[in-house]
Amino acid sequence: QAEKQKAAEAAKAAEAKAAAEKQKTAEAKAAAAKTAKSQSDVSASKLIADAQKLLSQKKFDDAIQVLKQATGQEPSNARAWFVMGRAYDAQNNTAKALDCAKKACSLDKKAQYEIFRGDMLVKFGDKAGAKESYQKAISLGGNSAQIESKINAL
Repeated sequence: QAEKQKAAEAAKAAEAKAAAEKQKTAEAKAAAAKTAKSQSDVSASKLIADAQKLLSQKKFDDAIQVLKQATGQEPSNARAWFVMGRAYDAQNNTAKALDCAKKACSLDKKAQYEIFRGDMLVKFGDKAGAKESYQKAISLGGNSAQIESKINAL
């Protein structure tokens, strides 16, 4: 009887130890994934900063290549799409700029993204779409006086 109890206790202890090891492994994997994600965030942020520097130097093609890396690495980074849209706009490639603006707006609700989208829609001659984007920008806290002047200019 005592031996059975000892064996049962040993089995329970072994199960508890295995569960603890499994928990440690899961926690280690989660920590590694979090570290990898934060490293990719830093990398995407650095790429965007590098691209903005290239934009200020009017090196649009180079900036776009860097931003393609950033969006490839982190497709859900709205800022990367927004900056890429600005680079395409600087090259007078309104179609690609608008695609990037739409992507940024779909990923993150920010007034500046909606304003940019509205500006690209104006270039396309879509005044109704532009007005809608500008109104969204106001609802997102954008400078209403500045945006109202864009709406009035349509």
